[in-house]
Amino acid sequence: MKRVSTYNAVIFLAPLVALGVGGLLYLGQKTRLAHLKQDYEKAQTEIAQVQAQLKQADRDFVLKRHPSEVQSKVEQGKFLDMLRQYASETGTEITRWANIGSANTAGGGSPPAPNSGANGASASKLPPDTLPVSSTIDIRGEYSKVRNFLYKLHLSPRLLTIQQARWTRGTKYPSTMASFSLVRYVRTPTEVEKRAEAQAKPITPPINAKTEKTPLPTEHNHQNEEVKP
Repeated sequence: MKRVSTYNAVIFLAPLVALGVGGLLYLGQKTRLAHLKQDYEKAQTEIAQVQAQLKQADRDFVLKRHPSEVQSKVEQGKFLDMLRQYASETGTEITRWANIGSANTAGGGSPPAPNSGANGASASKLPPDTLPVSSTIDIRGEYSKVRNFLYKLHLSPRLLTIQQARWTRGTKYPSTMASFSLVRYVRTPTEVEKRAEAQAKPITPPINAKTEKTPLPTEHNHQNEEVKP
């Protein structure tokens, strides 16, 4: 009789135990799935944030690079200031600079069609309101410094095209000389930009102000310092 009671108790409790174990397993798996869902949603949120940052970085990169400058009285001065800055940052010296001109400049002639840009862009087809302006430049310095100067031009926010580059030894080791034609691009100003330039007042420096800007050499400087290898 006692054995029958024990047997009946086991038969009665076994489903309850199995149900309890199954319930615990179910709750454990449900909790695990809930955690996985939270991790998935968190990962999706982070991915969306990264994608938004990448898109913003692409927009900023595009905005920081521009193919041309507005054709104005200050455009060439800004261009020369950029060359001075790059030369100062790389420890090189610009020994000759000459402005050849553009297709619509009197006596300037039309520069050869550019093949490749200094910063990786092709400018064989220009918009109708955009004009190329060519300059010839000679720079002097050690090989690594001249190379860094060219890298500066390559990474310039403004579109530049290097043509007819020639690199030679200098008169004194380890000095080198690089000569090339540099094409920049200007666009015709709109009517709004013309009115704004006309209304802009020139900035008059103080009487006692001193300038530290070093003038660029002309095309007649240092002509005999280049030695062919």
